[in-house]
Amino acid sequence: MNYKVLLVEDEKRMQEIIKDYFEIKECEVVCASDGIGALEILENKSFDLVLLDIMMPKLDGFSVCEKIRKDKVRGSINNSDIPIIFITAKSDEEDNLYGYKLGADDYITKPFSLKVLYAKCISLIKRAKGIIAEDRLCVDEICVDCKTHKVYINNEEISLPKME
Repeated sequence: MNYKVLLVEDEKRMQEIIKDYFEIKECEVVCASDGIGALEILENKSFDLVLLDIMMPKLDGFSVCEKIRKDKVRGSINNSDIPIIFITAKSDEEDNLYGYKLGADDYITKPFSLKVLYAKCISLIKRAKGIIAEDRLCVDEICVDCKTHKVYINNEEISLPKME
């Protein structure tokens, strides 16, 4: 699935690395180099997730997060619920706690694994969209296919009325 990610990072090399990795994984990535630019982009476009650096020129990541959560940024969707992950060199416990207090969903410190960052992003996006991670949910011999809405017992399809 092609998810849209807003990457707010002032280091151009870091932007390129993350953007390239996510695009290989079929995500659309839009970049902003400062907080003001990020808010301007959010005014006009909706995203599935925001990756947000803290230490940036013009407007820091904490302020951007706070504005998003207070719904001061209005795009084509309600941006106040968009998942936000801080990506930062700031590893102090106080910074972590402050980020969570402002409404961040996760906090990852540099240096980090691109694979882990991507996995966290996809997990948060799916949870925010209510997407079930498994195509099939099974308990003992009973299985439900989440895509087709069919029920199986011992791998045999069971005919059920639509309401059931």
